[in-house]
Amino acid sequence: MRRPRQTILPLLLLLSLLVPQGAVAAEARAGGGTRAAAAAPVLDGPVFNDPTQGPAQREAVINQLINLIRATPDDGEIDLAMFQFADEGRSSEALTALTDAILRGVQVRVLLDGDHASPDVESAISLAILLSGNTASKIITCPTGRGCIASRRAHMKFATFSSVVVDGAEYAHVAWQTSSNLSSWYETNS
Repeated sequence: MRRPRQTILPLLLLLSLLVPQGAVAAEARAGGGTRAAAAAPVLDGPVFNDPTQGPAQREAVINQLINLIRATPDDGEIDLAMFQFADEGRSSEALTALTDAILRGVQVRVLLDGDHASPDVESAISLAILLSGNTASKIITCPTGRGCIASRRAHMKFATFSSVVVDGAEYAHVAWQTSSNLSSWYETNS
């Protein structure tokens, strides 16, 4: 059962009072968190899903995003703009990777369409920002019924990374572009 948005901010405030300021971020930076080893993202060509193959090939696009987020160094930046982002299926792993990145000190800025913004996604990112003290990170949801600037929806689906580190080498200015939303159906069907 989802809570109305009006109750989310008081819950976030209550949680922030229960967790010592910066404790979660410090634990993540010190390696006390459970950060999974990231598979190497593909950096030399496009990545496509293949719905006729096994899970790795069916979910190649979401795997690429998760691997890029995990490969972003602690002092890096991630900008993610997404039309639909639900806390379900493999998209939950992308959300966890983003919140872990915030807690590690990565500057994460997320822009969501107002008609398709998930309160769970907004709450998880807002809580990570609050707990980490990472004030450079932001989440913005466009107004419902229109984009943030344009009169139509914010129908974007991309992420940019200041850099990613793969096998000890740092690659600057990495982009991820997709036609797929971050929700269960799209993970394997687009």
